[in-house]
Amino acid sequence: MQLFVIDKATILIPPPRRGRGSSPFLYRLRRNRALMRSLALLVALLQSVSAVAAEIATGTLPKGGSVTAGQASITSNGASMTINQSTRNSIINWQQFNIGSQAQVLFNQPDTTSATLNRVLSSDPSRILGSLSANGRLFLINPSGIVFGAGSRVDAGGFVASTLNMNDDDFMARRYRFSRSGATGSILNQGTLSAADGGFIALLAPEVRNEGVIKANLGTVALA
Repeated sequence: MQLFVIDKATILIPPPRRGRGSSPFLYRLRRNRALMRSLALLVALLQSVSAVAAEIATGTLPKGGSVTAGQASITSNGASMTINQSTRNSIINWQQFNIGSQAQVLFNQPDTTSATLNRVLSSDPSRILGSLSANGRLFLINPSGIVFGAGSRVDAGGFVASTLNMNDDDFMARRYRFSRSGATGSILNQGTLSAADGGFIALLAPEVRNEGVIKANLGTVALA
């Protein structure tokens, strides 16, 4: 848990000078001002997360999906979207990947070992407020950040959400190697993320905060 850590801001405060013109009172005042600035930053960040979650419509679905590797079809009906994948691995680039609170996105994959990489190209964070499910492995990469809002659900054989980058060739070869590549986006989970028995849930970003539920019975959970 590294998101919104106030202590890091206070560590940078220099010790009080014992020379002329300084006093313990001024030092405490400086520390209090720094703490207040940190608290103000924390409140602003929390408000921005709430605003991000609130600004999308309840039926919002991902937009601008383009299959760049493997084979898959994308269809939508109202507030539901289905991706039917016919190859073991597939990569889809999206202009936006948001799911409203009343919307659902389903990936039908050939089997439980199949994998889909969903890469978001826009500079907006992804907001998952509804349902995202797959019978196989899902990867969601958005360098700008990912928020799983309260009430959201992810159910998959295995699931990775990351703001780090992965090379397409590595993914297709099943070499799941991530690189930061200047990414600064964070991940916040307030929902329920569930993997199949023996599966995995991984949240990978420079900053990760979990305030929800993560389930991976007999499997692996990683927050890094």
